[in-house]
Amino acid sequence: MKVNQKIKEKNMYILNMFAQLDFEEFRNKKIMVIDDCRDVLVYAQHTLKNLGNVTIQTYEDEFEAMKQFVDIKPDLVIMDMKLKNLDGYKVSKLLKSLSMFKVPVIYISADRKEKSNIENKESEPVLFLRKPLEKEKLVSTVRKCLAG
Repeated sequence: MKVNQKIKEKNMYILNMFAQLDFEEFRNKKIMVIDDCRDVLVYAQHTLKNLGNVTIQTYEDEFEAMKQFVDIKPDLVIMDMKLKNLDGYKVSKLLKSLSMFKVPVIYISADRKEKSNIENKESEPVLFLRKPLEKEKLVSTVRKCLAG
């Protein structure tokens, strides 16, 4: 019986260590989410808050997001393709031109044609998620971006 208890304690110790590593991996990371649909912003914030100690800034207005971008210095941008005034691809290009560092962008849209439109313009692989956003895909894609 004591052997089983020691094994359980050791397993719990290992699990706790992995949990700490996972938490530390995303410590102080900043995510900017830009979408003109409030429901998408609320969903993204609620879903991504479970990543640990990340800061999630949400913007319905792309111009406000562009103003805040330099100050926030996000580690990741999640961008809707169809915003109020500009398309998401143009906004992402403007944001990247403001940055001294490379910021990954995850594009989101309900229109599956948008992915091929972006891929035709980009030389690098494109990160794209379809709406409605699926929790597992959103979290795994964000984890991959923040870890890489």
